[in-house]
Amino acid sequence: MSKKIIFFVATLLYLAVGWSQPLDFQRSFMDFYSLGARINTNGFGLNYRKGFFIDRYNRRFYDIEITTIKDPRTIKFSNPYYITPENIYFGKVNDFFDLRLGYGHQKIIVEKKDSKSIEIRLISSIGPSIGFSKPVYYNVIDKTGTYTYETKFSDDLLLQQILNMAPFYKGLDEVKPNIGGYGKIGISFEHSKTDRGLSALELGATFSAYLIPIRLIYNKKQNFFINLYIEYRLGQFFPSRLRHKKKEPNQS
Repeated sequence: MSKKIIFFVATLLYLAVGWSQPLDFQRSFMDFYSLGARINTNGFGLNYRKGFFIDRYNRRFYDIEITTIKDPRTIKFSNPYYITPENIYFGKVNDFFDLRLGYGHQKIIVEKKDSKSIEIRLISSIGPSIGFSKPVYYNVIDKTGTYTYETKFSDDLLLQQILNMAPFYKGLDEVKPNIGGYGKIGISFEHSKTDRGLSALELGATFSAYLIPIRLIYNKKQNFFINLYIEYRLGQFFPSRLRHKKKEPNQS
């Protein structure tokens, strides 16, 4: 797997450097906005980002994102005790969602020169976040097999008692907030074939921490989470207000 990743990155660098030709590429001096969808090693998320021109190779940006966080040991499987089994998460205690506000920096390390080349950027950001824990409920049958009810997971709940997971809305009235913060670092490969379009693949890692320990599965609490992510972004470049005040030499 590591060899494939190295080969992939090397190929992108070759395309970016080898195919580039000198060109007056005006979008290097523009602001941008973009939307991103990501898959984390511990969940998935959506992101909106708006960037502002500093100079030819640097931009600052603000972003807002919502992401899920789950324990990697939370595994969906079919209950073998029933003829028509439904998928369950045995031992899962809470769903967790994180809303993040970030301030970051983007630095171009390989500039896009034409429509066939790839622009490579380093991405970093940091900011506050607020997490929300929602308890998970199970539809279970009592140990005598006479009636069913909804309950949270406990250490005396047997696998053969669980019929299926209760609806997602069960427990919404018990959502609890949790204040935290996060930091992110990544590398972005932008490959749009138009001057104003933005299409990018982003790879990176995120570290997040929370004041109150979070329990995602039974008998485990944690304040810190680290995950890797892969994200695809689509967006648009537009003229920068700062560009009228701060022009690069030999640019009109």
